[in-house]
Amino acid sequence: MPEDQASQPGLLPEIAKDTSHLTEIYLISSEKEARACPFWVGVYRTGTLTPPQLMELRKTEDIFSAAASEGVVCADPLILAETKEDGQAAIFFLAPIENEKLADSHLWIDKLCEAICSWSPTTPGFYFAPELLGADIASKLLIRMLKTLILKNRFPTFYLFIGSHGLHSVLNAALKLRTKMCEEAERDVVVFH
Repeated sequence: MPEDQASQPGLLPEIAKDTSHLTEIYLISSEKEARACPFWVGVYRTGTLTPPQLMELRKTEDIFSAAASEGVVCADPLILAETKEDGQAAIFFLAPIENEKLADSHLWIDKLCEAICSWSPTTPGFYFAPELLGADIASKLLIRMLKTLILKNRFPTFYLFIGSHGLHSVLNAALKLRTKMCEEAERDVVVFH
């Protein structure tokens, strides 16, 4: 486009100037990409692993999968913090969930969202390992939690770890959320994969 046309208003598409109603969701598929997120959220069941045993696993997906399948010797929300080899800090927030009915509970979801907000992470990431909830319930829980957090206007960006769910499953959940937010709350959600 000639330079004189580019400087005339109305000739180029407008870029949204108000980003207060814009949420970005990044789908993460590798451990290297996961390092971009400083605060990961997942669920666990009561079991046999201790928090130090979980931290020995080192990979985001492995930590959440072990917490979901083998469980943790704990009954309260759990914070695990680690400094990676490159000096970056990573925090893993794990909430106990003993049955699938809790994943559908507004009260449980609201309390978990309040706990996430109280930590004030810059960008939260989510991975609900399918070993505990199953893909459909994990997807529904993810959509409800993200919707709640988006409506609180606390976080402009979220990360979703693909892991064992597969790209199509996580992408479909993100796109369902996008549709709901556009229709119900007049919010723009952009999904990057």
